[in-house]
Amino acid sequence: KIDKTISKVTVQTMKGTETEKYDNSKFVKAEIAAKNLTGSTVYVEYTIRVSNIGDIKGYAKKLIDYIPEGMTFNSTLGENANWYTGSDGNLYTEALANKELAKGETAEVKLVLTRQMTEENTDIISNQVEIFEDYNAQGEKDINSRTGNKAQGENDLSSADIAIMVKTGESLLYISVILTTITLGIIVVFVSYIQIVTRRGKRKIEE
Repeated sequence: KIDKTISKVTVQTMKGTETEKYDNSKFVKAEIAAKNLTGSTVYVEYTIRVSNIGDIKGYAKKLIDYIPEGMTFNSTLGENANWYTGSDGNLYTEALANKELAKGETAEVKLVLTRQMTEENTDIISNQVEIFEDYNAQGEKDINSRTGNKAQGENDLSSADIAIMVKTGESLLYISVILTTITLGIIVVFVSYIQIVTRRGKRKIEE
């Protein structure tokens, strides 16, 4: 069985860096102020746990992560040292290949993906991981799933989601400031116009 959760999200903007840790959540939300959105970077740390819920010892020889469109893999990040990009564009790891799991045992690996933000790419991002290859000395097949087939409902496939959104309050404040500035500009122009017309009127009366 495999289970994927989100354990940490780091948002890096021009104003600085903020990190939020989670208790292995399946869904989290990251909000960024509208004025800081463009050019910011979001780092999502996933925790992937593989558990042996069968009766015989076995190995998760290879895992595959179906990296979502718009997310980036950086191999230089420490958590990503055991991952690599396959010819199909997906990510693979053999970090647990030699880890024998007895009945009831669990092993885990980490993966960090990044997203460069623009004004147009806020979204809910779903990321799936699957056991791509398994092994046991008896040559037994998993009774309720098949490796690498991306079949929904099988317990060797798991996903975690993050919603990267514009911070609502900040967005409304930002828009309000813009509208207020425009309104004040119009008032200033209008008052100036009235003053000019009034001065011209006085001159005509004096003449």
